[in-house]
Amino acid sequence: MTNVEAGTLYLVATPIGHLQDITLRALAVLRAVDAVLCEDTRRTRILLQAHGIRNRLVSFHAHNEARRIPQVLRRLRAGAALALVSDAGMPGLSDPGERLVRAVWDAGGRVRVVPGPSAIVAALAMAGLPTQPFVFWGFLPRRESDQRRLLDRWARWPATHMAFETGRRLLKTLERLHAWRPEQAVCLIKELTKVHERRYLDTPGRLIDHFRANPDETAGEWVLLVHVTGPTEEAIKTEAAHIEADLSAMYRDLVAAGLKPRAAVRLLARWTGQPANVLYKRFSEEQA
Repeated sequence: MTNVEAGTLYLVATPIGHLQDITLRALAVLRAVDAVLCEDTRRTRILLQAHGIRNRLVSFHAHNEARRIPQVLRRLRAGAALALVSDAGMPGLSDPGERLVRAVWDAGGRVRVVPGPSAIVAALAMAGLPTQPFVFWGFLPRRESDQRRLLDRWARWPATHMAFETGRRLLKTLERLHAWRPEQAVCLIKELTKVHERRYLDTPGRLIDHFRANPDETAGEWVLLVHVTGPTEEAIKTEAAHIEADLSAMYRDLVAAGLKPRAAVRLLARWTGQPANVLYKRFSEEQA
């Protein structure tokens, strides 16, 4: 039997689908703590009942997190041992918990992690794409302009980029991926460890055609993975244009901060590798 430490918050990873995907230590901790903080008490109760565990459940989710944190801190200071779980996976990763963990540490408390299932790691392993490096972005932005800005960042960052997306917005996102890079391979995964586990790997256009022909398949929450091998020529040109635009602003800021014009130019020439005389002529013409 696992002995829990008084005054400690335990972050317990729970199954992302299959109820048997939980560690022996996690089960022992969930039995031993004074209460279990959970995103949805109904879902956590199903998990505990499946493993013969009876314990007090306390709701802790995005809508009551701010109110609950002081209560949790008071209980920990009084010596209680508490567990935090989300509906699936590791709490704090696109689920409630990040603010609580920070608050416990800031208050001088203790946090222990009980590792286990994670949709992020499971999808990355299953996708068949390069795993190093990878970047996880949480849920994709809802606004089109924010999503386009994020895709611009992906274009300049060779890595496997991962994000969550809802079925309701999946087609719109695929349309934006098609406009961004029509030949880019996109991997979509959902229902990890469940009976109807799905993995698709194709171009955005062909995925759009598939889901339009099978609209019922879009339902649910998806893990989206895109492996970017390097910036496109367009991305390189865009980045160069941004740098050029920023140089003038940087020059003005350096002069405003007290540097003499030639000293500011020498500094920028060292940073960019551009000839100082070319930069000086450019800035002089812009101020003329």
